[in-house]
Amino acid sequence: MGIKNLSKLLARVAPMCRSERTLGHYAGRRFAIDTPIYMYKFAALTSGRPLRCFQDQLRSLRALGIVPTYVFDGAVAPAKQEEIARRREQRAGTRSALAAARSQYESMQRNTGMMTRSQIRQLSTARQMYMKLQRRVASIPTRAHYQQLRDFLRRENVPFV
Repeated sequence: MGIKNLSKLLARVAPMCRSERTLGHYAGRRFAIDTPIYMYKFAALTSGRPLRCFQDQLRSLRALGIVPTYVFDGAVAPAKQEEIARRREQRAGTRSALAAARSQYESMQRNTGMMTRSQIRQLSTARQMYMKLQRRVASIPTRAHYQQLRDFLRRENVPFV
């Protein structure tokens, strides 16, 4: 979990503290990589299969002589408990909405008779909702994703904490 609006604050009060550089600028250095940020990003990019992106990332870093250490989240701080609970509830709601959208879409598909324009629009809307929710649920990393990454990092002798 990041610090809300940190980038905007830094841009306003310390604009010179940030600069864009190519990855090659950091050749030969050590990096600490915030694993959860990339896990969510890669899971969204790959419909829930982020390991391939981590493999590509590691290959790119190693090619430049950059030594990464992947940092996983530890125990949740008490101050974050409320936000974590809110997100867990939101994910559960998304999964419930996905099940309902799937049921509605499948039910409408079974109607093989003639359909009115209104019914066709409803079917299309139901399908779009189902697909949108399916992508959202697929992009949520699971414990299994994190375990796969840890196993991969062990095999590659890449440090992680």
